[in-house]
Amino acid sequence: MKLPNSWNEITVAQYNEIKDSPEKSGGIFSLSAWILAVLLDKEIEEIEDEFSAVEIAEKFKEIKWIFSEPKGKLKQEINLNGSSLKLKPINKVTFGEAIDIFELIDKDQAIEKTAAIFYRRWRLNDWGNVEFEPRGYNLQERIEQMQDLNVGEICEVLNEFKKFNQTIRENYAEMFEDPDEEEDEEREPWEEEEEAGRESYEEKKEQAKKEAQKKHGWFLIALKMANNDPTKLDDVFRLSFAYVMNILAIEHETR
Repeated sequence: MKLPNSWNEITVAQYNEIKDSPEKSGGIFSLSAWILAVLLDKEIEEIEDEFSAVEIAEKFKEIKWIFSEPKGKLKQEINLNGSSLKLKPINKVTFGEAIDIFELIDKDQAIEKTAAIFYRRWRLNDWGNVEFEPRGYNLQERIEQMQDLNVGEICEVLNEFKKFNQTIRENYAEMFEDPDEEEDEEREPWEEEEEAGRESYEEKKEQAKKEAQKKHGWFLIALKMANNDPTKLDDVFRLSFAYVMNILAIEHETR
């Protein structure tokens, strides 16, 4: 009964189960047994019946890599159910695709969702250039298919996008900075007491507004670029993300 040696030997589905294991465990022993069960494709009851607590602890020592983030080699092409899928260059991401990935970077199934967006079927056009399939395919179906692949085979797509995201935030740092808050003016005690209730309400209202803007910020930008016409959003989403960022940077500098 051989345990895997790295993330490259387990599937995306197993990785997701392992990530979920702390919520399902009741202590270090149960956690260890649960993870071993996932890796060995057994029920947790089988692991607990087959091995003593000491044996489970010893076996768990063999998989210290489980505490590190998945790493792999960025593949330019993968095979999915007999079809060849190529990696769409991350720097060619569209505005709509970038929004999709920003929404899921730190959420469940981020690895397979990102891979499902960037790995596409492809063909050579009349000039010998690669053409990628448009985003009309069933994304959820492809996400489910990705779960059968080894996590090390596709995890680097998410890692590369995180680097791309960091570069964008560094290059356009001023656009992502929160505006400086004004310093509070000195007030008399009676003034502070009188306005305490109103300020509390205004602060909560302003905080709620900021949270909504942060949550929906990219969509608000898209709507603005579509001149508040929802029927034109698809055209905006198809624009290059780099192009959109340059337009926003120019607007930020000249306003």
